[in-house]
Amino acid sequence: MRKPSGVLSLGVVALLLLPGCKGEGGGSDAPPPPVTGGAGFAPATGPGDTEHYFPNAPGDTWYLNVSTSDPSDPPAHPFTSVAVTGTRMVFGVQATVLTEGSGASPLESYYHKSLGGVTFLGTNDPTDLLTAQTVPNPELLFPPLVGPIASFTRTGLNFGEDLDGDGIPEKIDLTQSSAITGFEPISVPAGVFPTAGKRITTLNGTLRLSSVPQTATLQATQTTWAAPGVGPIKTTTTTTVSFQGLSETLSLHSEARGYAIDGIRRGLGLPLPVMMGLAPDDHIFPHPSGRPVVATDGTRFLVLGRRATGTSPTYSVNWRGTLWTLDSTGEGATFDVTAPAPTTQPTDEVAMQAALAFDGTNYLAVMGTPGDVQHPLMAQRISTTGTTLDGPSGFQVVADPANSPALAFDGTRFLVVYSASPYVEGYGQIFGVFVTPSGQGSGSPFPIAPAPGYQTHPAVAFDGTNYLVLWAQSAWDTQGHGIQGTRVSPGGVVLDPAGILVQSTITAAPELLFDGATYRVAWVDPRLQGGTGNDNVFVARVSTLGQLLDGTPASSGFPVTTAPGVQNANVTLARVQGETWIAWLEAPGIGLNPSLRGARIKADGTLVNASGRGDLWLGPPWNAMYPRLTAHASGGLLVWLVPDGMSTVPSLEGLLIHPFGP
Repeated sequence: MRKPSGVLSLGVVALLLLPGCKGEGGGSDAPPPPVTGGAGFAPATGPGDTEHYFPNAPGDTWYLNVSTSDPSDPPAHPFTSVAVTGTRMVFGVQATVLTEGSGASPLESYYHKSLGGVTFLGTNDPTDLLTAQTVPNPELLFPPLVGPIASFTRTGLNFGEDLDGDGIPEKIDLTQSSAITGFEPISVPAGVFPTAGKRITTLNGTLRLSSVPQTATLQATQTTWAAPGVGPIKTTTTTTVSFQGLSETLSLHSEARGYAIDGIRRGLGLPLPVMMGLAPDDHIFPHPSGRPVVATDGTRFLVLGRRATGTSPTYSVNWRGTLWTLDSTGEGATFDVTAPAPTTQPTDEVAMQAALAFDGTNYLAVMGTPGDVQHPLMAQRISTTGTTLDGPSGFQVVADPANSPALAFDGTRFLVVYSASPYVEGYGQIFGVFVTPSGQGSGSPFPIAPAPGYQTHPAVAFDGTNYLVLWAQSAWDTQGHGIQGTRVSPGGVVLDPAGILVQSTITAAPELLFDGATYRVAWVDPRLQGGTGNDNVFVARVSTLGQLLDGTPASSGFPVTTAPGVQNANVTLARVQGETWIAWLEAPGIGLNPSLRGARIKADGTLVNASGRGDLWLGPPWNAMYPRLTAHASGGLLVWLVPDGMSTVPSLEGLLIHPFGP
């Protein structure tokens, strides 16, 4: 949200990086007096902001992804927020205060909105001398039309830096002009906007060294797109500084990831702490951790995370929960879902897994438990207010060694599916068992897959008539690899004993939801990247009759990501207002922290993902793991595990997501 004065700050950085700027001796001619000020105020009269291109109500907030090519000034975080925080008198007029960031000294920018337009009045940055000498300056005219906005030329301005070491600040001459060049569609993480106004501001400067007759030139271009009802949604700034045959170009980029305008929220917020301190602060690697899960009752979200306490080699581990809503602004109160249990294997993968679903009255959580040999599945019912209903440790669902639980509710009972190996050591088979809303088993476990094999990572969803159960399967005996499945009736009848083959080229862990008409299946697949070891995200539809609707098993689905050279993993899905939301981890290379990226499939099947990599939902420096996404009619919550680091202990963070704009 920094304005053309912010362009100059990049130019200053570039100029200071260039060698040979300091000279010897001094000039004999006295510099001319400076000509300061901008182009003045926008007109006081006009039609006003009828299309709401400059929202300025208290509390209006924009959440931005930001990046820069300047290696000496990387952003502390890959995002920031800009909010309308009040008003104050500037240049004798009432100005809107826009505050960027937080902390002890956030940047304030000041604007005056009249019936004729918007005028930039400066900032609270005392080091930004050039802005103070070039305001007021019109930024937007009402109504916004293709054509010029404002221009000015100013000479002899105090640059505020002594670059040649003679004790005299250098002078700079500036020419700035701005115009709206057109209206065009723009896609940013916050949404797709069909008629964004494109404003281009150009700045040309000549800087004179006071000690020698030498000059440096500055050229900057800032392009800003503003959407009606939202305001600025994307800004790109390029600054080039040239001196003695050398030049350097730097860029600054920001785009809206979300916003809250007039009390209406859209898109992505900023990361928030969900559950902190999930392990002792002793940094013994690997630290105890678990895979988070999240579900919703239609109003609130329930998040479960696994906590460890104690000291090595014996820890106590238990599952904890916290409740969130879409307007949460901080960590929710946490509570025990299960009682702490001692273990010497706190990172036992089987015991780190859980599943969670809502039955219309209460939640059912199914969790792995620690053990040297046996890993029974335990369950706990949880009310919508966070009260556990089945004692300190819950009740047992499966006595046999079991892992990778998943569950869905059919209106009468939960179907819990899992992988177990009761027959052949080393092989797994997908089983199911029903659990009633009263917290009791309903019938015995039954096989869903036809025979043991290499079967893992089951997923399940209910379509109003039957369940669809899918799992990852590696080739063994007569069983091929890929994504296999079957439909299961609410009575526990396996309806497709020969199986449903969704994908046959690679063993992949499926994610699954029902969108009201068909099932959506997502997974990661290497077919676009050959033998590089990298995967892309794919999605396919399966009908309620068990038919693959997108391609054949050998060419199943369509790619959500197409970018080469990156590894994608840990896909998660949700459904909101006719759209399917997809989130996943993207690892850009060995040793680099992953990013959380996302894409949307609209009701008509259109994929909203212009980059081939999805939109950046969360970028480094986070080291995110195990993302899980759920949603209700008004929005969603994405949670992930932040693992142990030298300055952190495992914790859960979250991202509140509202329907995307406009």
